[in-house]
Amino acid sequence: LLLAIVCYLAYVVREIWLPLGLALILAMVLDPVVDRMELRGWSRTWATAFIFGSFLLITVGLGILAFPYIGGQAGDMQAQFAKYFPDHSQAGLLKSLHQMKVPDSIAQLAANSYQNLAGGLEKSSSSLASYGMQFAGNLIWVVIIPIVTFYTLRDFNVILTKALLVVPSRNRPQIQTAVSEVTIIFGKYLRGLGLVSVSNGIA
Repeated sequence: LLLAIVCYLAYVVREIWLPLGLALILAMVLDPVVDRMELRGWSRTWATAFIFGSFLLITVGLGILAFPYIGGQAGDMQAQFAKYFPDHSQAGLLKSLHQMKVPDSIAQLAANSYQNLAGGLEKSSSSLASYGMQFAGNLIWVVIIPIVTFYTLRDFNVILTKALLVVPSRNRPQIQTAVSEVTIIFGKYLRGLGLVSVSNGIA
């Protein structure tokens, strides 16, 4: 009965699990850096504030730098499409594809696919509008997630210690070692993945 109640309550508040999960992942990634700063004499709070603030500044800065590039790429793609396919009707698409020496069967398939896609987008416009309103309502998580991440990162070791209390005492050392190793490896993986992504974006 207790398990059923817990599952029901978890289902009722299911919308909070994704933001909390994101906050926990960010805390796991940044925790080893904060630990190293503690070893150099920083307090946990100041180290967390410095690392987390730097992380936010870098993330926002990269987003600002990448936005014009992404917008430019999208504009170029649209311009290239309009150049080769000035008429978006099925007859116009077939004419343009035939001028490119595309086989008739493939041209017909491509034109039909484009028309079906365009029709589907028009029909889903109302659904996208309602989804957009729902997304706007969830923008509060943009504020909540960084706050939760900051306090999770600051008290990460305390949270981990409290969580280990539910584990039988004879198994705590093994579980603590496993959690620490997984956290370190997962954090290194995500930081490396982010570094590679940034390097590819700059290149």
